[in-house]
Amino acid sequence: MFPSSHTIMEPFESRILGAGGSGFVTVYDENTVIKGYITYFQGVRRIEREGYENDEDVQQRNKREREVYERLSMDPDLKVLKYYGAVELEPGHFGLRFEWAKNGDLRSFIRKNRLEDYPVEQRLGWAIDLASTLAKIHAMGVFQSDFSCRNVMLTEDLSVKIADFDGAALDNKEPFTCEEYWYAIPQRGRKWDDIPQIKKELFALGCGIYEIMAWKKPFGEMSDDQAKEAYAREEFPGLDGVACADVILGCWNENFESAGDVEMALRAHVSGLEES
Repeated sequence: MFPSSHTIMEPFESRILGAGGSGFVTVYDENTVIKGYITYFQGVRRIEREGYENDEDVQQRNKREREVYERLSMDPDLKVLKYYGAVELEPGHFGLRFEWAKNGDLRSFIRKNRLEDYPVEQRLGWAIDLASTLAKIHAMGVFQSDFSCRNVMLTEDLSVKIADFDGAALDNKEPFTCEEYWYAIPQRGRKWDDIPQIKKELFALGCGIYEIMAWKKPFGEMSDDQAKEAYAREEFPGLDGVACADVILGCWNENFESAGDVEMALRAHVSGLEES
């Protein structure tokens, strides 16, 4: 049980913004959304994640996300989706209420918009905010564990916010998920479970910085298996002409010890731009 307070949800007209393994994201009001396994239209229960009641894994993931956001909410300045607590969808069944990032996820935004419209200084700012946020949440005992631009949201004022913590690692609790193949660190002779979580997350951060700077997903033209095999051969996406190439490569080569180190390296690039 969670000690935090909750509110009873009134019937509302909703639309689905996204769906995943643990439920749906639907509109709650003009500024917030609900993440849960039930969704409604015009006050009528229409869609439910089939089998939820007997799916212990999904229930644990929902519980984990709530635990994580209870902790992250202790720092209101974190660049994560703002959390407004649990809402009782039906007696005994809760969804989580978040701010509505109306520009959607960053990966979709990149696909829909032109690189030329977003200068390198702005994109560097996004990368710095993401590195800084990961550094802070790591210090709070949280690893996102599936970091990618698809799990970074973009608000109306074009601020980046990390989202989707239902698979996160928390303290000594193992994650429920791992990075997508396009963001997954090569095993390099190690068993996957033996690779430190920080190394996995920093490799993924490098992929995220690449996606922001190159304006495309790393190895996006490849299937998941092809991307995994390329990384295993120590092949990486080309970095010619990509800003912060040295930082990205440092993440891929496991040269950084913390997200804070990545943030410092990115800030050095900002200083270089300002001096040039």
